[in-house]
Amino acid sequence: MKFIFIALTLLNFAYADENVHSHVNHQHSERAEGLSVGSIDPDGLRINVDVFGLVCDFCAQAIEKVFMNRNEVTGIEVDLANGLITIFTKHGEDIEDNLIRSLITDAGYNVDKINRR
Repeated sequence: MKFIFIALTLLNFAYADENVHSHVNHQHSERAEGLSVGSIDPDGLRINVDVFGLVCDFCAQAIEKVFMNRNEVTGIEVDLANGLITIFTKHGEDIEDNLIRSLITDAGYNVDKINRR
């Protein structure tokens, strides 16, 4: 009985691992050009953040989720190929650099620099 349980568990992990890798590779190629989530307020801020460690769609989704939960954010673009996150805020709204660094660091990535336009 124990042997069957272990065998089924190993098969499950092997199958799940194969699906995750094919999903990641498929999604990574779609994100190479930089896709946006949310909308862009033309009167809001555009904050570009150079980030180390962004390598797959799951990375992008984690960052998108963190920032899209913020009231001041209207949209976000994650460009995996260039390690760039672009945050779009509402008109008259802002996010402090320290908070941006903290949110990204807490998600497991390292911020190189932040540029505002």
